[in-house]
Amino acid sequence: MHGLRSEFEARKIRHSIGDSPFDKELNSIKDCHVAILVDRSLSMNDRDAGCPGDISKWMWVKQQISNMYAATSRVDDSGVDLVFFSDTHQAKRGVTLSDLRQAFDQIKPSGNHKNISQPLSDVLNDYFRSRTDGSKPQVVIVISDATENVGPPLQEVLIEVSQKMARPREVIVTFLQVGNSIMAEELLEDLDRNLVAKGARYHLVNYKPFSEVRNMGLLRELLAATHEATQYAPHRPLH
Repeated sequence: MHGLRSEFEARKIRHSIGDSPFDKELNSIKDCHVAILVDRSLSMNDRDAGCPGDISKWMWVKQQISNMYAATSRVDDSGVDLVFFSDTHQAKRGVTLSDLRQAFDQIKPSGNHKNISQPLSDVLNDYFRSRTDGSKPQVVIVISDATENVGPPLQEVLIEVSQKMARPREVIVTFLQVGNSIMAEELLEDLDRNLVAKGARYHLVNYKPFSEVRNMGLLRELLAATHEATQYAPHRPLH
């Protein structure tokens, strides 16, 4: 992530706002609805998860989100939706760079359990309720150690979502694992690889293990998801 930020800073000087090559790469974010679901359960306080600098998973995620906002706010100042979850969840819509500090001042890790399914379902049901012919694709990034899910099975939630999709890649859900839980890895990899075989209408899930997420950073993973969603978006109405 340090290299990416250095590249961004260098280009910021040489190009006017909205005119640099990096800005063009970021444009795919503007062309999507973006929601980021952030695990704020107590397990995110773990400092023995392999995060750079031996910081907690929560602090590492906070740094990643701050870096993402620093890079994207120059080309898109409308913000993204942030949803913090443990056994309950709190949604903050259209969070901008200026709102970010306040959001993290208000939200700290709490809750002994995590319900991933409910906030994911709420975000996607909101999208489908308000969808129109000209709607942008929906990209959801779930950042979690995924050590448990006390809500309905994620497989069932995602298969149901797929049945509401009007075309491939209308919805992209990317799970970014923080930490190295083998149980979480098996669950999320199964969603990525086998959901269509189990009844999903389309492939809509990407899973990134922590070894990749740690090296690539949140911004690069977000760009990969929004690029996938926009690259294949048809130039015609959804219906």
